[in-house]
Amino acid sequence: RTLGFVVERWARIETFIPEDFWFLEMTIQLNEDGSVVNSEHDNSNAVVNGYNRQSTQGRTIRLNWKRVRLYDRVLTMAIYDSCLESGEAVVTSLTG
Repeated sequence: RTLGFVVERWARIETFIPEDFWFLEMTIQLNEDGSVVNSEHDNSNAVVNGYNRQSTQGRTIRLNWKRVRLYDRVLTMAIYDSCLESGEAVVTSLTG
């Protein structure tokens, strides 16, 4: 049984074909008072010498996509553009 498992695993590794994938990663910057930083009008999160200058932000909230990986680049870009244009999101769970 163990030898069969090893042979099966070896065969899977030998025939593995990697696929390109993309993922969405979005964050929301909050001011110290809890309001959302408006990136169009607020310059306080500018990058200086490779480091984020976060003098007025209270914290960053990271939004994660449940599916994690997307295997269609065009679909990924369409979802990304839709998120940017929408200006709102639905929170389905909170962790951390």
